[in-house]
Amino acid sequence: MWVVSQSGRSAEIVALLDLLRLSPPAALLATANDLESPLARAVETLNPFSALLPIDAAPEATVSTRTYLNTLALTQLAALYLCGESLTGHLDDLRETAQALADYLEHWDENLRHITRRSACRSTWSSWGGAARWLRH
Repeated sequence: MWVVSQSGRSAEIVALLDLLRLSPPAALLATANDLESPLARAVETLNPFSALLPIDAAPEATVSTRTYLNTLALTQLAALYLCGESLTGHLDDLRETAQALADYLEHWDENLRHITRRSACRSTWSSWGGAARWLRH
């Protein structure tokens, strides 16, 4: 069983872990950003065939954007590895994607002005500017 959670401590994850203690899976692969969370700790106690894949994003204070992007990358690489594929080319693609995102966010204010000039929903877009500025830090 593969369980993915940003916090590793939401109500549904805690409830799932309670059920898994009653009927453990053959193996548990846990993906979480919080390494002290109940999900991360379950790897140590549930059964010997459990493993933790840390998301390794900074702690999220608002929208879990960094964690979401890191989760997409991590689960894709893990799935490829589990299927026996070489990760070399995929890692290069991931680095290029990360750089493209960083370049885009570096010029966020300019990009936001460009988007809002072409959008009829200007008040909605302006609220996204704060989230993007937070994301860059």
